[in-house]
Amino acid sequence: MAKKENMLRSATRLRSAAPESWGDFMVDLRAYAQEIANELVRSPPESLVIQQGRAQAVVDLAESLANAHIEVDRFDARKTQPARNRNEYGAHNWSL
Repeated sequence: MAKKENMLRSATRLRSAAPESWGDFMVDLRAYAQEIANELVRSPPESLVIQQGRAQAVVDLAESLANAHIEVDRFDARKTQPARNRNEYGAHNWSL
């Protein structure tokens, strides 16, 4: 999961550094995702599963990047919250 977190942190930095370019990129990425979804609808049955996977991957990427700043805030919040009812090994401590 660290690699996804790193990607989302990088996306957040890019969004902050160049908001107009970031917005243009996201518009283009969403247009590309729509294009891939349209190809899925027109796919012959034998390639439907491949096209569906492709469409899902592009849509998931677009959604992840669009919400990167929210996810980064969540990652940071989790890191600052103390672990509740856990022992030093991360196991749940039911005696509390």
